[in-house]
Amino acid sequence: MGTSAYSHLRYDLNNYIVELQRVATLAASFIIKDSIIRNEYLGEIDSSVRDYQSRFDAEMNPQKKMGIIEELKAELQLTQREYQMLRMKDRVIYAVTDVFEEHGVLKYAKVAGGVVGGGIEAWGGYRLSKLGKTLNLKAMRGVGIMLVAHGLNDVYESVSPLIYEHKEAGILRKIYREAAKLAGFDDDAGDLAYSGVDFSLTLYAAIRMPVLTQNPNRLALKYLGDQPGTGKLFRHASNDFISKWASRNGAMKLYFTGSTLYKAKAMFIDDGYKFND
Repeated sequence: MGTSAYSHLRYDLNNYIVELQRVATLAASFIIKDSIIRNEYLGEIDSSVRDYQSRFDAEMNPQKKMGIIEELKAELQLTQREYQMLRMKDRVIYAVTDVFEEHGVLKYAKVAGGVVGGGIEAWGGYRLSKLGKTLNLKAMRGVGIMLVAHGLNDVYESVSPLIYEHKEAGILRKIYREAAKLAGFDDDAGDLAYSGVDFSLTLYAAIRMPVLTQNPNRLALKYLGDQPGTGKLFRHASNDFISKWASRNGAMKLYFTGSTLYKAKAMFIDDGYKFND
């Protein structure tokens, strides 16, 4: 096989690899909300890339080398189609990813994914705290405030590489670490406590967050020719609060339970709680 032909094939392979990693990183950052699942997905992409590279290097037949490149190209095209379909389902994600696609900077896409995740957590905590105040439930309000603190801390840790050129622990995490040291443990123990509290707060919000539901005991009479639920009385009648868990159907409860157990295993058994500076 000529040097020129080999260089051309290697060039194609490297270009497809770079594009696959770019699209996968964008998709993981903006579409996959769970950090553990996001890292698992990116790990699978890296493993796939290494497999393509090793097979390409070991293969001597030019036609088979081209076949490997075609496999890689097909995976890239599939990833691109899935990414475009998923990002178009949400206008905010579509607008934000347009910015990052234009600049093509993977580092900032990863940062933005962490900011989005932390921001969602903080917003959920704010809503929980507000509902706790409305319903006069101090415990719920306290959980909401803690969620806000954890969410903001996660946002800071996500943007820290842009400030310090490395990932820097936030103030809240440092408090957990100092508490662990006072108890005779190390930073990893503090990170474990931080992740444990964060996991528990998120789980509480996912299960106990109050949601509005129509009161089944309410008397709402239908006027002749009008559809129920369109009148002023119906719109102003009081609603009942039920928990998010109670509002889910059986299939969603089963899915939520399975995903929660998986996340707990990845976080606490597989050492996913460790924070790398």
